[in-house]
Amino acid sequence: MSKKKSTYKAKYKGVRYIAKALTKYQKVKYPSYNKALPDARKYLAELKNNNEKVVLKNLWKYSRKRKPTTGTTKKGQAPKIDKNLTDLSFYFELIDYPTWILRCPNTVWFTSKITPNKLPDIQGGSVIDYDDYFAPYVNFINGMKGLTNPEDNRYETDWLVTCTEPFYNKATKRWESKIISVDSNGNEFDYGFDPNTPSLLATKPKLSGTEIEPPTPKEEEPKEKPSEKPTPAEESTSNAERVKEIRGLIADLRQDVKDGLISKEDYSVMVKELTSKLNKGGSV
Repeated sequence: MSKKKSTYKAKYKGVRYIAKALTKYQKVKYPSYNKALPDARKYLAELKNNNEKVVLKNLWKYSRKRKPTTGTTKKGQAPKIDKNLTDLSFYFELIDYPTWILRCPNTVWFTSKITPNKLPDIQGGSVIDYDDYFAPYVNFINGMKGLTNPEDNRYETDWLVTCTEPFYNKATKRWESKIISVDSNGNEFDYGFDPNTPSLLATKPKLSGTEIEPPTPKEEEPKEKPSEKPTPAEESTSNAERVKEIRGLIADLRQDVKDGLISKEDYSVMVKELTSKLNKGGSV
């Protein structure tokens, strides 16, 4: 028996796709489709020249120009830091930052407003604890993500993190790089995180530098009988277990990417599915 021939055809992502993405996610810079077309052609050429797939994360590397970091460059060679740090990363990839920082030379120091103020600056090549330095910010953004529409996939366009290229700080007499979060236009933005009170959770979502109201809650369903409703302690334990489980799954997927078992695009889709199930309270 002959196999049925597949009629699936991969969707081509070219100038039209890029121009639409620019007008959707960078409205200030590209207010109309026609204004986005010239740069869309340029970005497509750059992606092809660098053998990169036409996906949003790769596009942002070219369309979002970060503001220059204050500081004076000293004569001589600036220290090189791990390339993963200067690329745009999803906020939950901060879990890999301790490893990437460990690969950097000890001649560069990392400063940040998305780490608790009570902690010292990070020296390249040193061992740091993710839970101490980055987990508070990730938890803060996870809370903010829960206040947005899951179908918007805001993690693809907001809450991205990166590091600036090292610059020489005359005041501290050392090379420094800033760990920053950026908005949809590639500009530094903290999304309301306060490094002085890192344990506080978000109460309103801030997207692309604009505060918005949370989505209107659905009508409440009839309450369950008191005996069937879980206690706050039981609900909290269940949520904590699900969060712990999904973090473990994401860590396994991240390792699969590093081992070349799956692509970054597949990783993004899988993470989206996992977080969607988690937000709905289902099993992961």
